[in-house]
Amino acid sequence: PCLAVVSRRHMDGWVPVFTQGELMFDDIDLLVMLQLVARVVADSLGNFLPTPLTSTTQSLQQG
Repeated sequence: PCLAVVSRRHMDGWVPVFTQGELMFDDIDLLVMLQLVARVVADSLGNFLPTPLTSTTQSLQQG
């Protein structure tokens, strides 16, 4: 469902990445899908989270 709101530039326009339960591009692997989902979630939560997720993740890795 998160990928249903993602579009990708293709030729002369923008094409949905995920349509009718299927990926539209063969070059999108699991890592890319996870990155796209993370961006959608971060964008959807927007001002709900007090700090960016990356700063929390970095502090956990350093600590």
